[in-house]
Amino acid sequence: QISLAVRDRPLQEMGIPHVVVAENPAWERMRYAMSGAPRRHRPKIAAGAWRLERAQRAMVRSGDALACNGWAAWTAYGHVARQTNRHAPLLFLDSRVSLRDVAESRAQRAKPRPEGPPRLAFSGRLHPAKGPQHAVEVSERLWAQGIEHSLLVLGDGPLRAPLETRSGPQIEFAGALPFVPDWTERVRDQIDLMLLPHTQGDPSGTYVETAAMGVPIAGFSNAALRGHVDHGGIGWVAPVADVSRLATIVARALHDPALLARTSRHALDYAERFAM
Repeated sequence: QISLAVRDRPLQEMGIPHVVVAENPAWERMRYAMSGAPRRHRPKIAAGAWRLERAQRAMVRSGDALACNGWAAWTAYGHVARQTNRHAPLLFLDSRVSLRDVAESRAQRAKPRPEGPPRLAFSGRLHPAKGPQHAVEVSERLWAQGIEHSLLVLGDGPLRAPLETRSGPQIEFAGALPFVPDWTERVRDQIDLMLLPHTQGDPSGTYVETAAMGVPIAGFSNAALRGHVDHGGIGWVAPVADVSRLATIVARALHDPALLARTSRHALDYAERFAM
């Protein structure tokens, strides 16, 4: 990861050919750090992010090639690498899915959907940065509006106990599942829409893995998900931490089966571009 590789600068100074791998621009880290920081600390955070960004751009310029995991890094550093590196930069989206996974999902999504209320899910570590508390709140808002649905929460972490205590009958906590076959089969076969309201913009593989299951995504407009939505049309985003807006987006999607089906196809096409 580029922001951690500053410690490896002797590799550059020795003139050894190398590829720089970039994931998170410093400005995205700064945005997340500032969201919970006292106002008096924000100038220091901004100054530190600026110094880090200068160091990261210097590393990109001195490399022989650049590999960007995600659209945020690609947008921030791809043009720098094209101007200075010996080789063209590469964009990739790190995930655990294959072209076979995408093909199986296409076949599953072509089948008639079982009768019943919409099926939502959240997947990830149950930690504030991943936003499971926001997914639960979206479900609560939908339930209060009389929108029948279920929410499956996949993952474990420090928020599991408090969220389970407050959750209504429509929410199930299933814990962390093995990716293959448990997670893939359950998401592919049983989920209509995935809630991924991450407040942090790291390039989580869950975005592409969910798209490869043919499941549209609704979440926050962090640097990572915004890139997937802009370039792949795999779902919808609300401003970061705006749970009310996110609930409105989800309600609209649940009331429009044609929109969900169309977005599912976009998600599969997008995942196919980056699967191995």
